[in-house]
Amino acid sequence: MCKTPELAAQVTLMPIDRLGVDAAILFSDILIPVEAMGVPLEFPRREGSAAGKAIRGAEDVDSLAVPDPEEKVPFVMEAIRILRKALDGKVPLIGFSGAPLHARLLHRRGGDLEELHPAEDADVPRRRRCTGP
Repeated sequence: MCKTPELAAQVTLMPIDRLGVDAAILFSDILIPVEAMGVPLEFPRREGSAAGKAIRGAEDVDSLAVPDPEEKVPFVMEAIRILRKALDGKVPLIGFSGAPLHARLLHRRGGDLEELHPAEDADVPRRRRCTGP
């Protein structure tokens, strides 16, 4: 749904139309930027996701791309254009950045999200968590 701009926009607008909330939050997924950075994702059992590539060290971090949004996530950019027109300044449109630790654990280890636990990141010194190996 989040890769179909019209559907993402429709879902984003629902709380505005039905509840009268004071801001629209762009409907998306935490893994959209990760995929755009070059980390393949898999949905092996159609129950959640798995990373096809673990990010464990500096070389892995260096291999990540800094994506051009118009090229790598054009569906997000189109959803934003649709929403800005539909909202016409009535309420702000905001995005979200979700759970960096969650994403960090996923890519540090690879594999099923269901199998991860925050304690697995305990061996990474606090000053370097979520910023490198």
